[in-house]
Amino acid sequence: MISVIITTYKREPKMLRRAIDSVINQTYTDWEIIIVDDSPEDYALRDDVRDMVLGLDGNIRYVRHEKNMGVSAARNTGIVLAKGEYVAFLDDDDEWLPEKLDMQLRAFTPETGFVYCRNYYVDDSTGDIHEVMKPKREGNIYGAIMRENFVGSPSFVMVRAECLREAGGFPVETPRVEACEDWDLWIRLAEKYNAGFVDTALVKYHDNHGEHGDTLLKRIRGQEYIYTKYAKYIHAHPYIMCKRLSALSSMNRKAGNYGKALKYFVKALPFQVFRLGMHIKEFVKGEK
Repeated sequence: MISVIITTYKREPKMLRRAIDSVINQTYTDWEIIIVDDSPEDYALRDDVRDMVLGLDGNIRYVRHEKNMGVSAARNTGIVLAKGEYVAFLDDDDEWLPEKLDMQLRAFTPETGFVYCRNYYVDDSTGDIHEVMKPKREGNIYGAIMRENFVGSPSFVMVRAECLREAGGFPVETPRVEACEDWDLWIRLAEKYNAGFVDTALVKYHDNHGEHGDTLLKRIRGQEYIYTKYAKYIHAHPYIMCKRLSALSSMNRKAGNYGKALKYFVKALPFQVFRLGMHIKEFVKGEK
């Protein structure tokens, strides 16, 4: 059985229902759905969401946090309750294509701990939709995932439940990790287990462009969290060090934090020289 964990936060029942229906319509049918409602107590539609979910037929459970605890805590609540051999996550504004569970389940081998896939990007403000291409990275992806989160959203991933619990679930540090929390989990999974990849777009990832400035600040804090937590590994790999510092400099510049942007830019300079040297070395090799 596959346990599907859908966390919801201040989402209209209609949108959440779209996500639920995309699970109900899967070609693979041995699943349970666990809805974890992390909306605050004063959310006007909270009871409407509950009533909608409780009115559905099938192996569907509804759990409500008494107060907002954050997306990581909400997903971890679902993990604790999951009964399946595999766990898949779905954000409440995304939706799966019908063969998502079936194709990912078939991609597992005895050595595979988790499987991710390609996706469609949907711009809800314009209606634009396009397929997101990803490099095919399988097996030991630890070094690659330390460079960047190419695995992407939890909506793209299925994990063996035993591997997920061994890795420790999503981070729940204080203050809350409100961005890059998924990347942190993929790093910990990749350190212990092989990854599988389905080279097919199986998810519609929706972008509703909410809370622009707030989202950027959360992303900065998330990137800083990754940089600090994995500092030993990052510092030992100049290319990754350069990439992380450059990303932090760029994001802080966009947020108007020019002092921090300059600090990260200066710290990245020695590694930029190393990176340039590597590019020159590869160019010379190519000329021979």
